[in-house]
Amino acid sequence: MGYQSVSNELAPLTENEAIGFLRQESGFSTKAIHAGYRPEQLLCRSIVAPIYMSASSCSQSNGVNDDLNKSENPTKMILEQTLAALDNAKYALVLPSGTAAQSCIIASLKADDGIICGHNIYTGTIELFRETAVDIGLKCIFVDMTKPEELRKALRSQKSTKVVWVETPSNPMMLISDIKTISDIVHCESNALVIVDNTPSSCYFQRPLDFGADVVSYSITKFVNGHNDVIMGSISTNNREFYEKIRFTQEITGITCSPFDCALVIRSLKTLSLRMERHSLNALLIARYLEQHPRVEKVLHPGLTSHPQHKIAISQSCGHGGSLCFYIKDGTLEQTKKFLKLLKVFTWADSLGGCESLAQAPLLWFVVPTSFSDEEVHELGLVENLIRLSCGLEDVAILIEDLNQALNAL
Repeated sequence: MGYQSVSNELAPLTENEAIGFLRQESGFSTKAIHAGYRPEQLLCRSIVAPIYMSASSCSQSNGVNDDLNKSENPTKMILEQTLAALDNAKYALVLPSGTAAQSCIIASLKADDGIICGHNIYTGTIELFRETAVDIGLKCIFVDMTKPEELRKALRSQKSTKVVWVETPSNPMMLISDIKTISDIVHCESNALVIVDNTPSSCYFQRPLDFGADVVSYSITKFVNGHNDVIMGSISTNNREFYEKIRFTQEITGITCSPFDCALVIRSLKTLSLRMERHSLNALLIARYLEQHPRVEKVLHPGLTSHPQHKIAISQSCGHGGSLCFYIKDGTLEQTKKFLKLLKVFTWADSLGGCESLAQAPLLWFVVPTSFSDEEVHELGLVENLIRLSCGLEDVAILIEDLNQALNAL
């Protein structure tokens, strides 16, 4: 079957599937291009924001104290102002990676403070919280965030909780947590901050602050930058006290970003809306196709009506990013590896959110030593026949044909 015949088999989006694109906030693309910088701000009136390759700035100008902190950089500030605008936030900070952003949050807490975290999220975050955080005296509880009663119970048992960490959709299992319900529970039961890792959706499809969250965290490396050429993280918030605390931590630890990397992300934001629409459309069409394939047991994608939290997903998001998972029917680990090797357009690689389509078996993340036991890995749902796809920007019919030929060859 050639890619043209595959293309002809793709049915148009249903009204329910298309509703996300119709609900997108007006003016997002304009903010992404203009919010942080205007050419008239500079004498040169450059259309593109300059890259300020300076490690410091003059403390005085014509004898008048300059408000610009010497540790800040204008290119970084332009990026932060743009990111804040896109998240409907007052403040944003960029950091060297998503994990660096999480580490700054941990560093802002004190011994005996508590963290409640989703139990089925990116394994790197779980390891960071349960190993590094616990080592410095923080208390961590992991709960199923799709079950609000578990969160309420955890808050009542751990009165010292200062952070409730949510990842939705979760990586890689695509679980959806109700941001508004979680925020309401947390703010009613405690003075903890609700922090949402919004990496899989990006600020284009989901803005957690609008649903009551206090902080949004990103691995900018993924969809926000979207070109597999920058490693960066960020936080956005309306909470000035939290912002100042993280900003202070960033300054005293020196974990900042290079002006060149900031300029690359500024460039990427100008096409964020176009890229996310293509990512989302490709992923949804691929999910629909795989759901009907005889060699596929099950597909995990929040845009499908078969997803257990589909209604929550469409109530708080206007799209679903480019990630999805599926199970090879009766597949073994060897068949999973064979499938990955057979792919011709998808690249067998980790990460997600770039222009290039990637495929990986989440179980293989544990080929290197980790703190997870075999039982814990199984409880996370990372079984032998599970495949995670990051759907890029290629022609969707060619991507489907690639998956089709690999599945049929098993």
